Amino acid sequence: ANNGFDAAKIRFIAILRDPVDRAISHFHHNQRMHSDYTMTWEQVVDSGLEKVSHWKDNTTYEGLSLFKPQRVDRMCTLLGGGAYDLHLKEWFSHFEPSQFLILTMPQLLKSPKAITDAILEHVGLPVNQNVTAMEVPKSNSGGGYKRMENAEKLEAFYQPHKQGLFDLKAAHPEAFYETPDNMFRL
Repeated sequence: ANNGFDAAKIRFIAILRDPVDRAISHFHHNQRMHSDYTMTWEQVVDSGLEKVSHWKDNTTYEGLSLFKPQRVDRMCTLLGGGAYDLHLKEWFSHFEPSQFLILTMPQLLKSPKAITDAILEHVGLPVNQNVTAMEVPKSNSGGGYKRMENAEKLEAFYQPHKQGLFDLKAAHPEAFYETPDNMFRL
């Protein structure tokens, strides 16, 4: 029984950032928040890629998402969290793609007013032309950390997932906000 709740009225907003930048930020977050977190960046990358590779080899990776948290450990969410195409495919299997508005951090930074208007429209609120968008703080926009060693390994890992996002956009353009060719760079 759904108690009269209409799941079709739910609206989702996803703001994606470059997956390598996201992994680096997640690594630094783990270092700050978990005093027992002693792994180096190199260990995280090498171990994480090995674990994720194992999942892919055993075909359990495709179903990895927020819906199956028992398969996720801290290391693999650090790397697997940026495989946005897999997460979105999972969400699209439960909800209509038109219920989503998928944006990128560069879009938000470049055009905060246009993005604010798109979000308001998506959730069914009136767009007020007299309201100006707030400036997006750069402290949480991926600019706080420089690229680290081994980033090229992650770039190679994420490349098929970036392509997967373009494939999802081709199949479900209604879910994406005018994504530029390179969705993670201005």
